[in-house]
Amino acid sequence: MAIKSSSEVEAQLELARAYGIVSGETLRTMANEIASIRRQLHSLRSRVLEAAKPHAVKPETTNRKPDTRNLDPARPIEGQHSGFDTYEQRLTDGV
Repeated sequence: MAIKSSSEVEAQLELARAYGIVSGETLRTMANEIASIRRQLHSLRSRVLEAAKPHAVKPETTNRKPDTRNLDPARPIEGQHSGFDTYEQRLTDGV
């Protein structure tokens, strides 16, 4: 809509020059500004349309299976220490 409006303003400027309301120099200055704004509008429109396109999303991993190696929370994964005694250790230590 705004791109068409810029063309309408340009046509109105031409009429204003024809009726002697604006000078040729003023018309050139304003026409250059209108052309610059129109280019900006075209660029904005292109970016909005590009952003609206659905993009293919790559999955983060091809393996969708959860890691089920250690389902026992009392037993830490090999090489890791939870910092807490296991339930069995607390029972045997009498805590």
